[in-house]
Amino acid sequence: MHKPWLYHITGISGYQVAAQRVERHGRSREIRNAHVLARCGVLEVEDLRFLLDKPPCVALALLGIILKETTAYASCDKEPSRNRKRKTGMSDLTLILVIESKRSRDEGLKCKGCRETGIVPRKGDVRRIRVHDVGRMRCYVEVPVRRMRCPKCGRRFKEKLPFVMSPRARVSRAFEWLIVSERANASISAVAEKLGIDWRTVKDAEKRVLEAEYKTVDLKGVTRIGIDELYVFGNERKSRKYITVVRDLDSGRVLNVSRGKGEAALKEFAYRLRKQKVIDRIRCVCMDMSNAYYAWVGHNLRKDTLIVFDHFHVVMKMNEHINNIRRMAMARVNSDTRKRLAELATSDQDRETIRRIMLSAKERQERAKKYLKGNMRLLLMNAEDIAGNSRAKARLDRMLAKYTDIGAAYVLKEKLRSIYANAKTKLDAAGLFADWIAEARATEVDDLVAMASTIEGHLAGILGFWEFRGASNASVEGFNNKIRWLIKQAYGYRDFKYFRLKVFDLPNLKSRDKDC
Repeated sequence: MHKPWLYHITGISGYQVAAQRVERHGRSREIRNAHVLARCGVLEVEDLRFLLDKPPCVALALLGIILKETTAYASCDKEPSRNRKRKTGMSDLTLILVIESKRSRDEGLKCKGCRETGIVPRKGDVRRIRVHDVGRMRCYVEVPVRRMRCPKCGRRFKEKLPFVMSPRARVSRAFEWLIVSERANASISAVAEKLGIDWRTVKDAEKRVLEAEYKTVDLKGVTRIGIDELYVFGNERKSRKYITVVRDLDSGRVLNVSRGKGEAALKEFAYRLRKQKVIDRIRCVCMDMSNAYYAWVGHNLRKDTLIVFDHFHVVMKMNEHINNIRRMAMARVNSDTRKRLAELATSDQDRETIRRIMLSAKERQERAKKYLKGNMRLLLMNAEDIAGNSRAKARLDRMLAKYTDIGAAYVLKEKLRSIYANAKTKLDAAGLFADWIAEARATEVDDLVAMASTIEGHLAGILGFWEFRGASNASVEGFNNKIRWLIKQAYGYRDFKYFRLKVFDLPNLKSRDKDC
């Protein structure tokens, strides 16, 4: 009976059961008969085939009988139930399977350092590995792990177990995959409570599985990439507050996650591009209007690689200038009010007149504050979004009529958006941008002149939007929101290596609205 069922229960092959016992409250009892083990929920291959051949209702009924027998066997202990403490709702009974290798353990032994044979094995300790539960019982396998010594180089090491992913792991490879599958729908603490293990075991198991899956990220077939940074670690020093994420714009895969931002953060990614020989295949790079990423492309990719400045960041840059013009207008009102109050302090007019003038100046300041600060969000909204709200549109029109600089900036912002909406070709867009730059400089407003210079200096990348129609960092920006959701779910991450692996796996997860 030992040969067929061990793999089906534990996922371990190449080993056989030498002995089995059950433990409860520190007491151990050997199991000698096969039918007793079967009562504990272990089935032979013939039994499994028998169940598969039956209708589902019959198979479920038989499994229910087995579960009932398992419960009865687990409750055979005569200890009072009121003194029993259960953390997970599972039985306190534990099944221990002592296993041994089917073939000679000395076959193929080689030194990890010099790779020579002739290793001298020595007696080591017995390692206990957690495997899948059997019925209502937790199940472990015990296997002796010998110590090795190489007579040639003197290296000392321990015997490697093929069914664990790491020498430090105390759960089997199959059990680790069970943990990862449970983690897709539950938190670390919930999985730990359900499986009756420590939360650190859940995290380490998931980390090992993700490390094996994302040890190497295949870059073949990548032609368009998006680069963006995200503010994540507020308590770190300045150079470590951000992470830089690189994604494949076609498949959505995460290609690189590194700490920091700018050219230095992409140094390791450039090495991987050279190693996998895909530099010549990168045709398009979408990014924000950062000079650091622009320099990285020039230093590491082909000279004819097209840089596309995302239209979202172009409009966002314009919104920043509008907001700065609004703040400057409010600052001028505050300055004029303070100057007026200072003049009144040295005035020789009567007290009542001074009080009336002071109240009038403060009222003007409050009205300006209501216009400029109370309508701040209206300036950043699109015209078509405001058109449906008559009250908001009236408030915006009053502010734009009162402050001409803000009105000119808002009109130019809408014209900038219309270029992306209406231009059909790169040539059409180039002419419209030239007119826009001339109109912005004609206003002689410092922020608008600066925005015109920015667009003129980055015009080749901005026009790349029409060369690669639809090339945009929108998916990367949306992915940043998903990263924020991931951080919110875990209340932050202290282990960056684990966080990096979770970001690599994030495209495979679906965020739920109730979690956001």
